[in-house]
Amino acid sequence: MTGEAANKKPVDWEIVEKDYRAGLKSLRQLADEHGVSHVTIAKRAKKYGWEKNLEEKIQTTAKNKVVRTVVNKQGNNEVNSKDQLSDAQVVNAYADVVASVDMIQRDDLKLAIDNSRSQLREVVALGDPKFLDKLVELGATFDESGPTANGGWKTDKNNELYQYIISLAGRVKMSKEIAASHGVYLPMQRKVFGLDVEKKSTGEFEEMLRQIRLED
Repeated sequence: MTGEAANKKPVDWEIVEKDYRAGLKSLRQLADEHGVSHVTIAKRAKKYGWEKNLEEKIQTTAKNKVVRTVVNKQGNNEVNSKDQLSDAQVVNAYADVVASVDMIQRDDLKLAIDNSRSQLREVVALGDPKFLDKLVELGATFDESGPTANGGWKTDKNNELYQYIISLAGRVKMSKEIAASHGVYLPMQRKVFGLDVEKKSTGEFEEMLRQIRLED
């Protein structure tokens, strides 16, 4: 056995299989990284039925296309799929995308919370005894329930709904629904404005950069 063969590291086929299934690297890239012939990898993949999971590659390619589109819109020279993007271009492009989405979500969230607060104020107003008495009187004034010409009884469905809304049961129901919406919107608001900040690793973003580099 020659010294070169003795020093050669054994192939970690579990890692090779994982990289192959991810579908992010070509056979030749895998061969160079793991020190084995690309033909050997192809044969082993066929023998053991390795199937590529292209979902990750699709996501990475989609991100890459977004970056290039944004870079082009920023007024830079036209870049195509073969052009190598700098880290600064990738970061700026994704920052623009994230900022745009963030602003839209902030506006929508503010609108939703304002609407929920408006409904809450209405429920609070309904609970004011003086205001409630006037609403009851108003309902009685416009109530069209009463006997019919054939001896039956006509029920004013709209007035029944009105009376339910201003009733305690109706107010409790609306309060529960508003509380439920607050339970969704307020945590979202705290997250959007960084009120419950958790320290996150930069590993995920670094991995995204690495994958984009593989696509270039």
